[in-house]
Amino acid sequence: MEYLNEKNVRLIGVYGNIPAGEPNFAREYIEAYMPTLNSMLETNKEYFYLKVNGNSMNKEFSDGSLILVEKTTYVASGKIGVVLVNGHDATVKKVNIFEENITLIPSSTDPFYEEKTYNIKKDRVRILGKVVQAIKIYD
Repeated sequence: MEYLNEKNVRLIGVYGNIPAGEPNFAREYIEAYMPTLNSMLETNKEYFYLKVNGNSMNKEFSDGSLILVEKTTYVASGKIGVVLVNGHDATVKKVNIFEENITLIPSSTDPFYEEKTYNIKKDRVRILGKVVQAIKIYD
């Protein structure tokens, strides 16, 4: 077991809530820092945490969970990404990319949530990162 100390830990910013539901305005300020073992991170990559808000991804992580996101503009189809829609609405979903379209796919026990497809160029859709870890928070 590895113990936290100054040499093997990186402090990663927690940037507030990310909707796991309908895309919503992305808040861009650090609320806290989470110590994360370097062995769980790649040295040359940037990371940030987001707190999940909603239940459109509750098969993957529940409302209130923290997700560790690797900052990148690419997410492979079938992986979970943080996506900015219309320039300011952020959401977390499974991603499927085909030609100029991106489909955001919920993973929920609630049938209300449906996949949505956007044209990457016309709808101003941008990938902010890929989810690499989730930390479940118990109340």
